[in-house]
Amino acid sequence: HCPSGKILSEDKKTCTIPIPTDLCRNLAGCSCAEVDSKQYTCRCPNAKNCLLMAGPPKIYIEPAGPYEIVPGGNINVTCSAVAFPFPDIVWQRNNETV
Repeated sequence: HCPSGKILSEDKKTCTIPIPTDLCRNLAGCSCAEVDSKQYTCRCPNAKNCLLMAGPPKIYIEPAGPYEIVPGGNINVTCSAVAFPFPDIVWQRNNETV
C-alpha cells in the first residue's frame, strides 16, 4: 500500500510518483525535473502535471497558415515552443530579426 499520490512500482517493492501521461503544451511558470534521459515531468501553477519528451522543441503556430492579408492589413500570429530547457523564439523577416 502506497501513500496518497504515489503508486506501487512494477517490482512491487517501492512507491513512486506516477509520471503524467498528458504531454505539455504550455510550460510558463512550470517546474520541470528529469525522470530519465528521455523524459521530464513538469508541475505547473494551474495544478496540472504533464510529461515532456526529450527531443527537438514542439512548435505551435496559431492561427495556422497560409495567410492572405490585404495591403496595409494586420495579422496576429502566436508562436509557442515546448521544450525543456525553454528555447528562445526569434521572429525574422528577410533574414532580419523583427
